[in-house]
Amino acid sequence: AIARALQDRSPFAALRSAFVAVFAERYDTDTDFQLLRAQLMSDVPSIYAASAADDAETQEQLAHLIAPHLGDHDLDTARLLAGAALLASYWAFDRWQAESATRPLAQLVDEAFDRMSHLAAVR
Repeated sequence: AIARALQDRSPFAALRSAFVAVFAERYDTDTDFQLLRAQLMSDVPSIYAASAADDAETQEQLAHLIAPHLGDHDLDTARLLAGAALLASYWAFDRWQAESATRPLAQLVDEAFDRMSHLAAVR
């Protein structure tokens, strides 16, 4: 999803589009199961650790995918963008759980990206 989006969008917009699409597809069906799965990830340290390790690998993979689309192919900037996208998903996921999935997770991911897009103006 990201590779396609990178063809005609900025890296930030491509990440946003892909994350919203993936979360909509994965979490907006069988919500009860997904909430239980999320609770297990939070409650079981070994599952949480495995998830964190997967996220670190995902961040690195995303960075390598994004870097060629940056003007200077800067891997450090790509890592920051990928990390920010993952952080947006964490924030959305926490809200989704806290609200017992009353709003679609994809909507919360989109909201998180909205919030990030305004961070430079925060004082």
